[in-house]
Amino acid sequence: MKTHYEVLGCHRNATYEELKRRYQELVLKYHPDKQENLLPATFLEIDTAWKILRDPEQRKLYDDQLTHTQLSEQPLIFATLSLSDLYRHEETLNYSYMCRCGGLYSIAQMEVGLEDCFVHCEGCSLIIHIKCDNEK
Repeated sequence: MKTHYEVLGCHRNATYEELKRRYQELVLKYHPDKQENLLPATFLEIDTAWKILRDPEQRKLYDDQLTHTQLSEQPLIFATLSLSDLYRHEETLNYSYMCRCGGLYSIAQMEVGLEDCFVHCEGCSLIIHIKCDNEK
């Protein structure tokens, strides 16, 4: 789903004047009176985006919500490590790393390949990024 900024074709840090100018350009192009073969949904998307982004309070609320959504969709990477940074358990052939929550990041030696990998903590939502250093 497009953000309101994407609908208007602007960056998130666009000024009010930039947003307004872009809105006016798009309204001229997509207004239902100007184009009868276009879907009215396009115009409504543009109008809705402008109505939210033109008001400083609504824009701040929208930006906060957008930031929250984007952060919740991205994993929280606690650290980027080399395989040699992890503790190797000789008896099980597993690697582990202690998380700040007290939980453990664990990965079996056979899961470690030639590509980088991501390992979830067993106790929280954090992730570590293990850079491949071809050590097995």
